[in-house]
Amino acid sequence: LPFQEINVLSGKVKVETSKGEEWELSSDQKATYHASEKMLTLEQVDSAQKASWRNGIVILENASLDEFCFRMKQFYGKEIVFENHPGIMSVNITFDRETSPEEIATEVAALYHLSYRITADQIIFFLQGT
Repeated sequence: LPFQEINVLSGKVKVETSKGEEWELSSDQKATYHASEKMLTLEQVDSAQKASWRNGIVILENASLDEFCFRMKQFYGKEIVFENHPGIMSVNITFDRETSPEEIATEVAALYHLSYRITADQIIFFLQGT
């Protein structure tokens, strides 16, 4: 991913940038390092929700396509391909290990008016009628 995140569920974490900037995070805070801008941002978050991946649950809220693709590869070993997708999209979906890749593909396709096909190692989304 083009960014790295640190979410603090409990306790404190010190974050230091290569420029020597230091920030101390506490519960329900998130630091995001954006590689392309070489910039670190801080914000408040629901850390319990962010930590749900530890229990096998993925919650994506306004996630980029890159993050969605990364999580699908991580959970299911499937590369996600978007052919002729309608531009910038954000993904809002919750799934766990019991959710099949087909269920996720069906939901994403319905939300964004796409069709899809699944191969052994890919889920390919495309505009309906193409």
